[in-house]
Amino acid sequence: MKEMNYYKLYLEKFLLDNDLAKRYGKAFVEACSEQASESYELKRRNGCTVEQAQEFAMSVLLRKNNYSIA
Repeated sequence: MKEMNYYKLYLEKFLLDNDLAKRYGKAFVEACSEQASESYELKRRNGCTVEQAQEFAMSVLLRKNNYSIA
């Protein structure tokens, strides 16, 4: 059974809501969500609170230079 990735679901919804789903493929979503998950885990291992790690992971997931919303 494959583990559910919160960041992947969040990013897919973000792209759909901003009419960007067709512009970015599955590989992009997988890469960005994996990067966010890894950053969350790293921050938690380094002593950050859940909230701090979550905030950092979301900033990784939604970096403005990743998406052109225009």
